[in-house]
Amino acid sequence: MDRYFKKLSFGSLIGNTSSRSENLPTPLEEAQSPQQHTPSTQKGRIDVSVLPSDPADRWPIPNYDVNDRDEVRRAYIQRGPYQPRNDTYPQTILSGYAHRFNKSWYDKYSNWLEYSLKNDACYCLCCYLFAIESEIASHYGGDTFISKGFRTWNNIKRFDKHIGGPNRLPFRGHNESETSSRKGNFLTFLEFLAKKNESVGSVVLKNAPGNNQMTSPLIQKDIANAYYKETINAILEELGDDYFAILVDESRDVSCKQQMALVLKYVDKRGFVMERFVGLAHVTSTTAESLK
Repeated sequence: MDRYFKKLSFGSLIGNTSSRSENLPTPLEEAQSPQQHTPSTQKGRIDVSVLPSDPADRWPIPNYDVNDRDEVRRAYIQRGPYQPRNDTYPQTILSGYAHRFNKSWYDKYSNWLEYSLKNDACYCLCCYLFAIESEIASHYGGDTFISKGFRTWNNIKRFDKHIGGPNRLPFRGHNESETSSRKGNFLTFLEFLAKKNESVGSVVLKNAPGNNQMTSPLIQKDIANAYYKETINAILEELGDDYFAILVDESRDVSCKQQMALVLKYVDKRGFVMERFVGLAHVTSTTAESLK
């Protein structure tokens, strides 16, 4: 053993210990230190009443302990979006003109739009709470509405693009005529694709045979069902033979019909926790035995 380790005297050990203890901060010094710490390290230490309201001051959800994240999410959902209504907001010179935040935008985007007084920027409450870190880059705007903040006040069309469409249209519209401005997402995106891709535009809509338009309600349902099957297959392929959990919950639709929502939760090959919505099923009873 003497060939590999050098013996130390008892006195040297005492000296090293005392020198280390002298360099360590006292509990009072740690409390007064300006260094920031993560808001929680173990379950039960979160005081939701002191969670910061301004989006610029919030901790990212992944910084919280995994056992506290849902509690933090519930607290912010109960508060709702942070929407301070001031008489005036700071002006920013954009393209040679002065622009500022407009509080009337709260009325149009009341469910998610937030404004930071500290950063003079907009944020999205839904993205802050539920965005999957591995998929942020693929969402329109990336992390602009989560951490950076949006302040291009002369381009508020980004708000519509951020939520997935110009008018948050349903898949099908009540009026799908050529003059309608709310044809639904199916026809709206089909027209967009036809304008951007000549090979597609030459065989669809006006350029398609009158008896083969492929835009009838029945065809739209068939296409939606095909997308659903492909999505399920992609989820199962990503899941593979690994372990997974099933999340089941009951909810009502606008017609007060009982529905069962099914979600698969698992860890993908990259190590990220994924929650994939599988579908809704109408149920006649919401008891645990019937849902099983």
